[in-house]
Amino acid sequence: MKLTRPFAMVEKDVLFSPELTPFEKLVYCVLCAFSDNNTRSCYPSYNTIAEKVGCSKKTAIQCVASLCEKGWMQKMEQRTKKGGHRSNLYFLTLSPEKQHLYPAHAKPESPSPPEEPESPSDDEAYFGYTERLEDVKKRIEYNYFMEHMPDQLYMVDFLCQCIPELYDTSFPEDR
Repeated sequence: MKLTRPFAMVEKDVLFSPELTPFEKLVYCVLCAFSDNNTRSCYPSYNTIAEKVGCSKKTAIQCVASLCEKGWMQKMEQRTKKGGHRSNLYFLTLSPEKQHLYPAHAKPESPSPPEEPESPSDDEAYFGYTERLEDVKKRIEYNYFMEHMPDQLYMVDFLCQCIPELYDTSFPEDR
């Protein structure tokens, strides 16, 4: 995995969090450097993480586990077709306190079929978010992905969740 950008954007809450150790902050920063800007996902090996942070592989593993436990990221183990190990897939999230404000930055727990839309509550972060998400799924023909890419459906879900948020945060002339 190659770093292609000359800089990495890291949420300030990570850098200023008193609950994170210096190594946890460095691991998060390294993952940010490898992550895709849109999906906030990446897949460097533990050896690569340890090398870039300047720590042992064991420390890198412990930091990743701690970051997941504290809600700063999610990890999905990947396997080869024969059951061998592959690099984990990491999804960086916003600070646990802010995740409810931006639901599109939370990775679905498992690749499951879409649920029936719930009626929006008064305290929903974006009014009409659920309806717009369903509209996005209709426009991209979500059923095709369910049928042909069930193992990667979590990524399609993630991208579908990003579209309404991007629409909400973009300027009208950019839409």
